[in-house]
Amino acid sequence: MRTGGLSLDQAPSEDIPLRFFLTAPIFGLVSGMLVIWKGGLIFSNTWIPETIALTHLITLGWMGMVMFGALYQMIPVLVGGIVPFPRLSRLLHTMMIPAILLMASGFFWNHYMLLKTALILLFLTIFFFVLQLVPPLVRADGSRPVVLAMRLALGCLGLTLLMGSLNLAQYSGWWPGILDRNMLKTVHLLMGLLGWIGCLIFGVGFHVIPMFYLSKPFPESRARGILLSGFGSLLALSLGIILEWNKELLLLLSLPGLAAVLLFSFTILKMLHQRKRKVSDSTLRLWQGGILSLCLAVPLGLAHLIYPGQQWLMLFGVLFLGGFAVSVSNGMLYKIAPFLVWFHRFSPLVGQIKVPLLKDLLPNRSAWVQTTFHGSSLMLVCVGIVFESDSAIRLGAGLWMFSSLLLLINLILVISKFPKSQESPVV
Repeated sequence: MRTGGLSLDQAPSEDIPLRFFLTAPIFGLVSGMLVIWKGGLIFSNTWIPETIALTHLITLGWMGMVMFGALYQMIPVLVGGIVPFPRLSRLLHTMMIPAILLMASGFFWNHYMLLKTALILLFLTIFFFVLQLVPPLVRADGSRPVVLAMRLALGCLGLTLLMGSLNLAQYSGWWPGILDRNMLKTVHLLMGLLGWIGCLIFGVGFHVIPMFYLSKPFPESRARGILLSGFGSLLALSLGIILEWNKELLLLLSLPGLAAVLLFSFTILKMLHQRKRKVSDSTLRLWQGGILSLCLAVPLGLAHLIYPGQQWLMLFGVLFLGGFAVSVSNGMLYKIAPFLVWFHRFSPLVGQIKVPLLKDLLPNRSAWVQTTFHGSSLMLVCVGIVFESDSAIRLGAGLWMFSSLLLLINLILVISKFPKSQESPVV
Protein backbone atom coordinates (compact mmCIF):
# COMPACT_ATOMS: atom_id res chain seq x y z
CA MET A 1 0.00 0.00 0.00
CA ARG A 2 1.31 3.45 -0.96
CA THR A 3 0.80 6.18 1.64
CA GLY A 4 2.84 8.91 -0.04
CA GLY A 5 0.96 12.17 -0.34
CA LEU A 6 -1.44 11.31 2.47
CA SER A 7 -1.83 13.74 5.38
CA LEU A 8 -2.31 11.01 7.96
CA ASP A 9 -1.66 13.39 10.84
CA GLN A 10 -4.91 15.20 9.94
CA ALA A 11 -7.08 12.08 10.00
CA PRO A 12 -10.32 12.51 11.98
CA SER A 13 -11.19 10.42 15.00
CA GLU A 14 -11.77 6.85 13.83
CA ASP A 15 -15.33 6.74 15.16
CA ILE A 16 -16.53 9.39 12.68
CA PRO A 17 -16.13 7.42 9.42
CA LEU A 18 -16.65 4.03 11.07
CA ARG A 19 -20.10 4.89 12.43
CA PHE A 20 -21.23 5.75 8.89
CA PHE A 21 -19.60 2.63 7.42
CA LEU A 22 -21.23 0.30 9.95
CA THR A 23 -24.68 1.71 9.28
CA ALA A 24 -24.62 1.07 5.51
CA PRO A 25 -25.10 -2.74 5.55
CA ILE A 26 -27.93 -2.37 8.08
CA PHE A 27 -29.86 -0.45 5.44
CA GLY A 28 -28.90 -3.23 3.03
CA LEU A 29 -30.75 -5.64 5.31
CA VAL A 30 -33.80 -3.37 5.45
CA SER A 31 -33.90 -2.96 1.66
CA GLY A 32 -33.69 -6.74 1.20
CA MET A 33 -36.61 -7.28 3.57
CA LEU A 34 -38.70 -4.80 1.59
CA VAL A 35 -38.06 -6.66 -1.68
CA ILE A 36 -38.86 -10.03 -0.10
CA TRP A 37 -42.11 -8.56 1.21
CA LYS A 38 -43.25 -6.98 -2.07
CA GLY A 39 -41.49 -9.22 -4.60
CA GLY A 40 -41.60 -8.43 -8.31
CA LEU A 41 -44.15 -5.64 -7.85
CA ILE A 42 -41.37 -3.38 -6.62
CA PHE A 43 -39.59 -3.64 -9.99
CA SER A 44 -42.66 -3.02 -12.16
CA ASN A 45 -42.79 0.78 -12.17
CA THR A 46 -40.52 3.58 -10.94
CA TRP A 47 -43.50 5.59 -9.68
CA ILE A 48 -44.69 2.93 -7.21
CA PRO A 49 -44.18 4.28 -3.65
CA GLU A 50 -42.50 1.03 -2.55
CA THR A 51 -40.01 1.38 -5.40
CA ILE A 52 -39.20 4.94 -4.34
CA ALA A 53 -38.75 3.71 -0.76
CA LEU A 54 -36.35 0.97 -1.90
CA THR A 55 -34.37 3.38 -4.06
CA HIS A 56 -33.77 5.76 -1.16
CA LEU A 57 -32.92 2.97 1.27
CA ILE A 58 -30.01 2.17 -1.06
CA THR A 59 -29.05 5.65 -2.30
CA LEU A 60 -29.29 7.34 1.11
CA GLY A 61 -29.10 4.41 3.50
CA TRP A 62 -26.24 2.53 1.90
CA MET A 63 -24.45 4.86 -0.48
CA GLY A 64 -25.14 8.04 1.49
CA MET A 65 -23.69 6.56 4.65
CA VAL A 66 -20.58 5.21 2.91
CA MET A 67 -19.95 8.42 0.96
CA PHE A 68 -20.49 10.74 3.91
CA GLY A 69 -18.08 8.68 6.00
CA ALA A 70 -15.57 8.48 3.15
CA LEU A 71 -15.57 12.25 2.61
CA TYR A 72 -15.08 12.92 6.32
CA GLN A 73 -12.02 10.67 6.13
CA MET A 74 -10.64 11.57 2.71
CA ILE A 75 -10.89 15.36 2.71
CA PRO A 76 -8.37 15.67 5.57
CA VAL A 77 -6.20 12.75 4.42
CA LEU A 78 -6.27 13.00 0.61
CA VAL A 79 -6.98 16.70 0.13
CA GLY A 80 -5.27 18.05 3.23
CA GLY A 81 -8.27 20.15 4.30
CA ILE A 82 -9.64 20.44 7.80
CA VAL A 83 -13.35 19.65 8.09
CA PRO A 84 -14.76 22.10 10.67
CA PHE A 85 -17.02 21.17 13.60
CA PRO A 86 -16.25 17.43 13.90
CA ARG A 87 -19.01 17.01 16.48
CA LEU A 88 -21.48 18.04 13.80
CA SER A 89 -20.49 14.91 11.85
CA ARG A 90 -21.75 12.70 14.66
CA LEU A 91 -24.97 14.71 14.96
CA LEU A 92 -25.65 14.48 11.23
CA HIS A 93 -25.21 10.70 11.37
CA THR A 94 -27.73 10.55 14.21
CA MET A 95 -30.20 12.70 12.24
CA MET A 96 -29.72 10.80 9.01
CA ILE A 97 -30.84 7.40 10.31
CA PRO A 98 -34.40 8.35 11.37
CA ALA A 99 -34.72 10.66 8.35
CA ILE A 100 -34.13 7.79 5.91
CA LEU A 101 -36.39 5.41 7.82
CA LEU A 102 -39.16 8.02 7.99
CA MET A 103 -38.89 8.68 4.25
CA ALA A 104 -39.03 4.98 3.37
CA SER A 105 -41.94 4.44 5.78
CA GLY A 106 -43.75 7.50 4.46
CA PHE A 107 -43.60 6.26 0.89
CA PHE A 108 -44.42 2.68 1.86
CA TRP A 109 -47.49 3.63 3.92
CA ASN A 110 -48.31 6.72 1.82
CA HIS A 111 -48.21 8.78 5.04
CA TYR A 112 -47.74 12.47 4.29
CA MET A 113 -46.81 13.50 7.84
CA LEU A 114 -43.95 10.99 7.87
CA LEU A 115 -42.77 12.33 4.52
CA LYS A 116 -42.89 15.93 5.69
CA THR A 117 -40.90 15.07 8.83
CA ALA A 118 -38.38 13.13 6.74
CA LEU A 119 -38.05 16.06 4.33
CA ILE A 120 -37.20 18.46 7.16
CA LEU A 121 -34.64 16.11 8.72
CA LEU A 122 -33.03 15.12 5.42
CA PHE A 123 -32.87 18.66 4.11
CA LEU A 124 -31.17 19.88 7.29
CA THR A 125 -28.79 16.91 7.37
CA ILE A 126 -27.61 17.20 3.78
CA PHE A 127 -27.60 21.02 3.81
CA PHE A 128 -25.31 21.18 6.84
CA PHE A 129 -23.16 18.36 5.44
CA VAL A 130 -22.59 20.34 2.24
CA LEU A 131 -22.01 23.53 4.24
CA GLN A 132 -19.47 21.72 6.41
CA LEU A 133 -17.41 20.48 3.44
CA VAL A 134 -17.44 23.61 1.28
CA PRO A 135 -14.65 25.51 3.15
CA PRO A 136 -11.96 22.77 2.97
CA LEU A 137 -12.78 22.00 -0.67
CA VAL A 138 -12.71 25.69 -1.66
CA ARG A 139 -9.26 26.10 -0.08
CA ALA A 140 -7.90 22.88 -1.61
CA ASP A 141 -5.76 22.71 -4.76
CA GLY A 142 -8.37 22.55 -7.52
CA SER A 143 -5.88 21.33 -10.11
CA ARG A 144 -5.90 17.86 -8.52
CA PRO A 145 -8.50 15.53 -10.11
CA VAL A 146 -9.64 14.16 -6.73
CA VAL A 147 -10.43 17.71 -5.54
CA LEU A 148 -12.27 18.52 -8.77
CA ALA A 149 -14.28 15.29 -8.44
CA MET A 150 -15.24 16.08 -4.85
CA ARG A 151 -16.31 19.62 -5.78
CA LEU A 152 -18.43 18.40 -8.67
CA ALA A 153 -19.93 15.62 -6.54
CA LEU A 154 -20.82 18.04 -3.74
CA GLY A 155 -22.41 20.45 -6.22
CA CYS A 156 -24.47 17.62 -7.69
CA LEU A 157 -25.53 16.58 -4.19
CA GLY A 158 -26.83 20.10 -3.62
CA LEU A 159 -28.81 20.01 -6.88
CA THR A 160 -30.09 16.53 -6.04
CA LEU A 161 -31.30 17.83 -2.68
CA LEU A 162 -33.04 20.78 -4.36
CA MET A 163 -34.85 18.70 -6.99
CA GLY A 164 -35.79 15.98 -4.53
CA SER A 165 -37.07 18.48 -1.96
CA LEU A 166 -39.23 20.26 -4.56
CA ASN A 167 -40.66 16.95 -5.73
CA LEU A 168 -41.34 15.65 -2.23
CA ALA A 169 -42.86 18.96 -1.13
CA GLN A 170 -45.21 18.77 -4.10
CA TYR A 171 -46.05 15.12 -3.49
CA SER A 172 -46.80 15.62 0.21
CA GLY A 173 -48.99 18.65 -0.46
CA TRP A 174 -46.71 21.30 0.97
CA TRP A 175 -46.77 23.44 -2.14
CA PRO A 176 -48.87 23.53 -5.34
CA GLY A 177 -47.96 21.24 -8.20
CA ILE A 178 -46.69 23.86 -10.61
CA LEU A 179 -43.62 21.89 -11.71
CA ASP A 180 -43.63 18.70 -13.76
CA ARG A 181 -42.86 15.89 -11.30
CA ASN A 182 -41.47 13.64 -14.03
CA MET A 183 -38.95 16.35 -14.96
CA LEU A 184 -38.01 16.84 -11.31
CA LYS A 185 -37.60 13.08 -10.84
CA THR A 186 -35.44 12.65 -13.94
CA VAL A 187 -33.06 15.51 -13.11
CA HIS A 188 -33.01 14.36 -9.47
CA LEU A 189 -31.93 10.88 -10.60
CA LEU A 190 -29.35 12.18 -13.07
CA MET A 191 -27.71 14.48 -10.53
CA GLY A 192 -27.92 11.97 -7.70
CA LEU A 193 -26.73 8.85 -9.49
CA LEU A 194 -24.41 10.07 -12.25
CA GLY A 195 -23.36 13.34 -10.60
CA TRP A 196 -23.09 12.76 -6.85
CA ILE A 197 -22.34 9.04 -6.79
CA GLY A 198 -20.55 8.81 -10.15
CA CYS A 199 -18.24 11.81 -9.73
CA LEU A 200 -17.22 10.82 -6.21
CA ILE A 201 -16.48 7.20 -7.08
CA PHE A 202 -14.52 8.32 -10.14
CA GLY A 203 -12.50 10.77 -8.03
CA VAL A 204 -11.80 8.26 -5.30
CA GLY A 205 -10.91 5.63 -7.90
CA PHE A 206 -8.23 7.91 -9.38
CA HIS A 207 -6.40 7.73 -6.05
CA VAL A 208 -7.27 4.49 -4.24
CA ILE A 209 -6.53 2.11 -7.13
CA PRO A 210 -2.82 3.09 -7.28
CA MET A 211 -2.68 3.32 -3.47
CA PHE A 212 -4.20 -0.05 -2.55
CA TYR A 213 -3.29 -2.14 -5.59
CA LEU A 214 0.15 -0.70 -6.43
CA SER A 215 -0.84 0.11 -10.00
CA LYS A 216 0.39 2.90 -12.23
CA PRO A 217 -1.09 6.34 -11.42
CA PHE A 218 -4.23 7.41 -13.24
CA PRO A 219 -3.11 10.02 -15.83
CA GLU A 220 -4.12 13.40 -14.40
CA SER A 221 -4.95 15.04 -17.73
CA ARG A 222 -7.17 12.10 -18.63
CA ALA A 223 -8.84 12.22 -15.22
CA ARG A 224 -9.69 15.91 -15.61
CA GLY A 225 -10.96 15.32 -19.14
CA ILE A 226 -13.21 12.50 -17.95
CA LEU A 227 -14.66 14.60 -15.14
CA LEU A 228 -15.23 17.74 -17.21
CA SER A 229 -16.70 15.99 -20.25
CA GLY A 230 -18.90 13.78 -18.09
CA PHE A 231 -20.13 16.67 -15.96
CA GLY A 232 -20.67 18.89 -19.00
CA SER A 233 -22.71 16.17 -20.66
CA LEU A 234 -24.73 15.71 -17.46
CA LEU A 235 -25.51 19.43 -17.22
CA ALA A 236 -26.50 19.65 -20.89
CA LEU A 237 -28.68 16.54 -20.59
CA SER A 238 -30.41 17.93 -17.50
CA LEU A 239 -31.03 21.25 -19.25
CA GLY A 240 -32.44 19.42 -22.26
CA ILE A 241 -34.86 17.50 -20.06
CA ILE A 242 -35.99 20.69 -18.31
CA LEU A 243 -36.55 22.44 -21.67
CA GLU A 244 -38.15 19.31 -23.21
CA TRP A 245 -35.72 18.93 -26.11
CA ASN A 246 -36.29 16.03 -28.51
CA LYS A 247 -34.92 12.54 -27.89
CA GLU A 248 -32.36 12.69 -30.69
CA LEU A 249 -30.75 15.81 -29.23
CA LEU A 250 -30.78 14.33 -25.72
CA LEU A 251 -29.04 11.23 -27.03
CA LEU A 252 -26.43 13.39 -28.77
CA LEU A 253 -25.81 15.35 -25.55
CA SER A 254 -25.30 12.13 -23.62
CA LEU A 255 -22.53 10.80 -25.90
CA PRO A 256 -19.62 12.71 -24.23
CA GLY A 257 -20.77 11.34 -20.89
CA LEU A 258 -20.91 7.81 -22.27
CA ALA A 259 -17.40 8.24 -23.71
CA ALA A 260 -16.16 9.49 -20.32
CA VAL A 261 -17.63 6.45 -18.56
CA LEU A 262 -16.10 4.02 -21.04
CA LEU A 263 -12.68 5.71 -20.91
CA PHE A 264 -12.70 5.67 -17.09
CA SER A 265 -13.74 2.01 -17.10
CA PHE A 266 -11.08 0.99 -19.62
CA THR A 267 -8.34 2.85 -17.72
CA ILE A 268 -9.31 1.41 -14.32
CA LEU A 269 -9.52 -2.16 -15.64
CA LYS A 270 -6.15 -1.74 -17.37
CA MET A 271 -4.58 -0.38 -14.17
CA LEU A 272 -5.95 -3.32 -12.17
CA HIS A 273 -4.68 -5.79 -14.77
CA GLN A 274 -1.19 -4.23 -14.80
CA ARG A 275 -0.92 -3.84 -11.00
CA LYS A 276 2.40 -4.75 -9.39
CA ARG A 277 0.75 -6.73 -6.60
CA LYS A 278 -0.71 -9.68 -8.51
CA VAL A 279 -2.44 -11.28 -5.51
CA SER A 280 -6.19 -11.46 -6.12
CA ASP A 281 -8.68 -10.71 -3.35
CA SER A 282 -12.39 -10.02 -3.00
CA THR A 283 -11.96 -6.24 -3.26
CA LEU A 284 -10.33 -6.62 -6.67
CA ARG A 285 -13.30 -8.66 -7.92
CA LEU A 286 -15.72 -6.11 -6.48
CA TRP A 287 -13.99 -3.31 -8.38
CA GLN A 288 -13.88 -5.32 -11.61
CA GLY A 289 -17.50 -6.40 -11.29
CA GLY A 290 -18.53 -2.87 -10.43
CA ILE A 291 -16.82 -1.38 -13.48
CA LEU A 292 -18.36 -3.98 -15.79
CA SER A 293 -21.79 -3.28 -14.29
CA LEU A 294 -21.28 0.43 -14.96
CA CYS A 295 -20.48 -0.29 -18.61
CA LEU A 296 -23.75 -2.23 -18.90
CA ALA A 297 -25.86 0.20 -16.87
CA VAL A 298 -25.20 3.45 -18.73
CA PRO A 299 -26.21 2.15 -22.20
CA LEU A 300 -29.39 0.74 -20.64
CA GLY A 301 -30.18 4.16 -19.24
CA LEU A 302 -29.62 5.71 -22.66
CA ALA A 303 -31.83 3.04 -24.25
CA HIS A 304 -34.69 4.40 -22.17
CA LEU A 305 -34.29 7.75 -23.95
CA ILE A 306 -34.90 6.08 -27.33
CA TYR A 307 -37.32 3.29 -26.39
CA PRO A 308 -38.96 4.29 -23.09
CA GLY A 309 -39.69 1.29 -20.90
CA GLN A 310 -39.76 0.49 -17.20
CA GLN A 311 -37.64 -2.63 -17.71
CA TRP A 312 -34.72 -0.55 -19.02
CA LEU A 313 -34.89 1.73 -15.99
CA MET A 314 -35.12 -1.15 -13.52
CA LEU A 315 -32.11 -2.93 -15.01
CA PHE A 316 -30.22 0.36 -15.07
CA GLY A 317 -31.03 0.92 -11.39
CA VAL A 318 -29.98 -2.57 -10.29
CA LEU A 319 -26.77 -2.54 -12.32
CA PHE A 320 -25.78 1.04 -11.48
CA LEU A 321 -26.68 1.04 -7.80
CA GLY A 322 -26.22 -2.60 -6.84
CA GLY A 323 -23.70 -3.67 -9.45
CA PHE A 324 -21.54 -0.55 -9.63
CA ALA A 325 -22.01 1.76 -6.65
CA VAL A 326 -22.61 -0.80 -3.90
CA SER A 327 -19.98 -3.22 -5.24
CA VAL A 328 -17.27 -0.55 -5.39
CA SER A 329 -18.21 0.89 -1.99
CA ASN A 330 -18.22 -2.63 -0.57
CA GLY A 331 -14.70 -3.15 -1.84
CA MET A 332 -13.55 0.19 -0.44
CA LEU A 333 -15.01 -0.65 2.98
CA TYR A 334 -12.86 -3.78 3.04
CA LYS A 335 -9.79 -1.62 2.40
CA ILE A 336 -10.55 1.52 4.40
CA ALA A 337 -11.99 0.03 7.61
CA PRO A 338 -8.97 -2.24 8.34
CA PHE A 339 -6.61 0.64 7.51
CA LEU A 340 -8.41 2.97 9.95
CA VAL A 341 -8.25 0.39 12.72
CA TRP A 342 -4.59 -0.40 12.08
CA PHE A 343 -3.56 3.26 11.77
CA HIS A 344 -5.34 4.53 14.87
CA ARG A 345 -4.81 1.56 17.20
CA PHE A 346 -1.73 -0.36 16.10
CA SER A 347 0.62 1.95 14.18
CA PRO A 348 1.63 3.94 17.32
CA LEU A 349 2.75 0.63 18.87
CA VAL A 350 5.03 -0.47 16.03
CA GLY A 351 8.42 -1.36 17.53
CA GLN A 352 6.99 -1.65 21.04
CA ILE A 353 4.84 -4.77 20.74
CA LYS A 354 4.01 -7.27 18.02
CA VAL A 355 1.28 -5.74 15.87
CA PRO A 356 -0.79 -7.50 13.20
CA LEU A 357 -0.33 -6.87 9.52
CA LEU A 358 -3.02 -4.89 7.76
CA LYS A 359 -4.18 -7.97 5.85
CA ASP A 360 -4.56 -9.92 9.11
CA LEU A 361 -7.37 -7.67 10.33
CA LEU A 362 -9.82 -9.02 7.73
CA PRO A 363 -9.60 -12.71 6.74
CA ASN A 364 -9.84 -12.91 2.96
CA ARG A 365 -12.03 -16.03 3.03
CA SER A 366 -14.95 -14.37 4.82
CA ALA A 367 -14.79 -11.42 2.42
CA TRP A 368 -14.81 -13.81 -0.56
CA VAL A 369 -17.94 -15.54 0.73
CA GLN A 370 -19.75 -12.23 1.15
CA THR A 371 -18.66 -11.06 -2.31
CA THR A 372 -19.99 -14.26 -3.88
CA PHE A 373 -23.41 -13.83 -2.27
CA HIS A 374 -23.47 -10.18 -3.33
CA GLY A 375 -22.80 -10.98 -6.98
CA SER A 376 -25.26 -13.89 -6.99
CA SER A 377 -28.02 -11.72 -5.56
CA LEU A 378 -27.63 -9.13 -8.32
CA MET A 379 -27.67 -11.75 -11.07
CA LEU A 380 -30.85 -13.30 -9.71
CA VAL A 381 -32.62 -9.95 -9.45
CA CYS A 382 -31.64 -9.05 -13.03
CA VAL A 383 -32.89 -12.43 -14.26
CA GLY A 384 -36.11 -11.87 -12.34
CA ILE A 385 -36.62 -8.45 -13.96
CA VAL A 386 -35.93 -9.70 -17.50
CA PHE A 387 -38.14 -12.80 -17.22
CA GLU A 388 -40.64 -11.27 -14.78
CA SER A 389 -39.91 -14.00 -12.24
CA ASP A 390 -41.15 -13.11 -8.78
CA SER A 391 -39.39 -16.08 -7.19
CA ALA A 392 -36.00 -15.12 -8.68
CA ILE A 393 -36.38 -11.56 -7.37
CA ARG A 394 -37.33 -12.75 -3.87
CA LEU A 395 -34.47 -15.26 -3.82
CA GLY A 396 -32.07 -12.56 -4.98
CA ALA A 397 -33.32 -10.28 -2.20
CA GLY A 398 -32.69 -13.05 0.32
CA LEU A 399 -29.10 -13.43 -0.88
CA TRP A 400 -28.74 -9.62 -0.79
CA MET A 401 -29.83 -9.66 2.86
CA PHE A 402 -27.39 -12.45 3.69
CA SER A 403 -24.59 -10.59 1.89
CA SER A 404 -25.38 -7.40 3.84
CA LEU A 405 -25.38 -9.35 7.10
CA LEU A 406 -22.01 -10.93 6.29
CA LEU A 407 -20.56 -7.52 5.44
CA LEU A 408 -21.83 -6.12 8.74
CA ILE A 409 -20.31 -9.05 10.65
CA ASN A 410 -16.99 -8.70 8.81
CA LEU A 411 -16.83 -4.98 9.60
CA ILE A 412 -17.69 -5.59 13.25
CA LEU A 413 -14.92 -8.19 13.45
CA VAL A 414 -12.48 -5.65 12.02
CA ILE A 415 -13.35 -2.81 14.39
CA SER A 416 -13.41 -5.14 17.40
CA LYS A 417 -9.66 -5.75 17.07
CA PHE A 418 -7.45 -3.65 19.31
CA PRO A 419 -4.27 -4.04 21.37
CA LYS A 420 -4.85 -6.17 24.44
CA SER A 421 -3.79 -3.34 26.71
CA GLN A 422 -6.56 -1.06 25.38
CA GLU A 423 -10.30 -1.18 25.70
CA SER A 424 -12.40 -1.37 22.56
CA PRO A 425 -13.55 2.12 21.54
CA VAL A 426 -17.26 2.70 21.26
CA VAL A 427 -18.38 3.46 17.69
